[in-house]
This record gives sequence, structure tokens and C-alpha cells, in this order.
Amino acid sequence: MTLNPRQSTESRQAEIIATVVALAAERNPADVTTTDIAKAMNVTQGALFRHFPTKEAMRLAVIEWVDMQLISTLGGAQASA
Repeated sequence: MTLNPRQSTESRQAEIIATVVALAAERNPADVTTTDIAKAMNVTQGALFRHFPTKEAMRLAVIEWVDMQLISTLGGAQASA
């Protein structure tokens, strides 16, 4: 995955989050480094930090994304029950 320079910041952040989630599915999320993320996306670490000020900010964005996915899934299950 490579960042497209014409994408919005939100789109770029979503790509970074998706990459972190994919890497975390393969191994312990605590072991995923910004080097790993950058390599998986074929970008520099600096490119990542243009969209998130810190690694912790990336992790918090991933947690928020997971939370939203869980709420959506639970809402769907509740609606169909």
C-alpha cells in the first residue's frame, strides 16, 4: 500500500489505520513498529508522522476504529434480534 499524495488527510489516516490493523492481525500489536508500518505501506516513517504526531496517536486512532467497528456490529446484531 502506498500513500497517494492527492488523497485527503482522512483517507491517508484510514490507510495507515488499515495497515496497522492488518499487521496486528499477523502478530502481537505491541510488536508492530512504525518501521513495520512504513515498510508495509512502502513509505517513509516521516510520511506516517505527517498524518499522526506520534505512534501513540496512531494506536489511539486504531483503538477508536476498532471501537466503532464493534459498536456497528453490535448495533446490527441488536437490530436483527
